[in-house]
Amino acid sequence: MSGFRHILLALLFLGCALPGSAGTVLAAGELIESNPADGDTLATGPERIELTFDETLDPETVQIVVIAPNGARADTGVSETVGDGIRAAEMRAGLTDGRYLVYWLVAQPGTRAAAFGDLTFTVEGASPCQPVSPATPRPPAEQCVADPATGIPGEPIPTNGISVTVSASGDQAGPVDLQATVTDEAGNPIEGAVVWFRARHLEMDHGELPYLAADAGSGTYQASGVGMGMGGNWRIAVDVIQPGEPPVTVFIEQTMVE
Repeated sequence: MSGFRHILLALLFLGCALPGSAGTVLAAGELIESNPADGDTLATGPERIELTFDETLDPETVQIVVIAPNGARADTGVSETVGDGIRAAEMRAGLTDGRYLVYWLVAQPGTRAAAFGDLTFTVEGASPCQPVSPATPRPPAEQCVADPATGIPGEPIPTNGISVTVSASGDQAGPVDLQATVTDEAGNPIEGAVVWFRARHLEMDHGELPYLAADAGSGTYQASGVGMGMGGNWRIAVDVIQPGEPPVTVFIEQTMVE
């Protein structure tokens, strides 16, 4: 990533902490190669993302998050080590043209990642996918990854057979604690899921650094100190990943004040 973008992202990641305040190491290892490469333009979407790290970083500790142009998760939600220093994530079917954002993180459940980095690639000229429609079922490989459902804090957002309710600790710009309660259609808590929070300022191109939520039990997932360090309109994305199921993403609209 560019030096200026890295500084902006780091400030948001730290909740715009003041110089000299306590923080987290943002680069404990080095990404030495990626496929696709940062800034690549591809005629078709890749089947998977591969990241190669130097010997200072154990790839088993790295999680990969890929964000589609519509804000949904573009990967399957599972990262695996496929070679010496190589971490990979399989991509979902039904991805469209546009710019994709890839994050790698040494994630710590419930708080800031110990290290992270990002890169982008663009897809142009891919075969068009078909909008998801129950009236005209199509094979999964032909269906577009759906746009995430949108709601507001404190209100359940039903989508894809689950319901997600998100609360924030406040609307003051700075580090924010987030909580998501995930249930099935009958209202039963969904336990054992992997949940990520991503906060994006809608007027600034600062990215949307993912935070891995801690499983607090009874279908509740939490993360503290999520960087939302500027006033204005934000979009909080919540990715819910259940074993054997594609990721489900919802958006929450949140206005922060200085």
